[in-house]
Amino acid sequence: MAAERRVKPGDLVTDRFGHGAVLTQNLYKPGSRDTRLNVGEVALVTRVEVVGYGGGVVRDVCDVLFKGEVWRANTGGLQVVNDG
Repeated sequence: MAAERRVKPGDLVTDRFGHGAVLTQNLYKPGSRDTRLNVGEVALVTRVEVVGYGGGVVRDVCDVLFKGEVWRANTGGLQVVNDG
C-alpha cells in the first residue's frame, strides 16, 4: 500500500473512509450550510492551512472546489486520487 501524504493545493481528492467527507461553508459557525463528498466524487484542493484549537490541538483544513462552490474540509477525511 502506498504511503499516505498530506493534501496540497492542486490535488484532486475524494472521501477516505467510505461514508462521505463533510464539506462546510464555515467550519466555525454552528448551523452553517454543508454537503458531503461521496465515494467516486472528486474535489479540487485550492488552499491548505493548519488551524489551532484550544489545548494545543492542531488540524489541517483545506478549501476545495466542489460542484462550482468553495467548501472547507478537514484533510483527515480526504484521500488524494491525483497529484496536482
